[in-house]
Amino acid sequence: MEKVFKKLRVSGDKTQGFYGSVDIVKSSELGLKCCPLCRGENQELHNTTTPIYWITCGCGIELHSYYSDESGAFIDADIAHISDPFFSKEHCFEAHKEAIEHIVKKWNRGE
Repeated sequence: MEKVFKKLRVSGDKTQGFYGSVDIVKSSELGLKCCPLCRGENQELHNTTTPIYWITCGCGIELHSYYSDESGAFIDADIAHISDPFFSKEHCFEAHKEAIEHIVKKWNRGE
């Protein structure tokens, strides 16, 4: 997954806050297991500029998860928007990294 983390871009400044993003990532780069519904291997990881990530499969199944900075926990729900910026570039990067790791583990467990 280190290749994926190298694609993670953090932008912004201390005044406005930092946001991260990564281009669509294919399942082969993430080490994802096949889809629990169709058994296919054509999944993609998507995100917003916040640490909300979801995995989609060509069969239509989606798995959503995001990192909640307030509690430091992961909330497994389809949340439309998180607007609070990060005021440290390092904290932003780590939150995105943890969110990616979490959703990949969740997918691979078949949840």
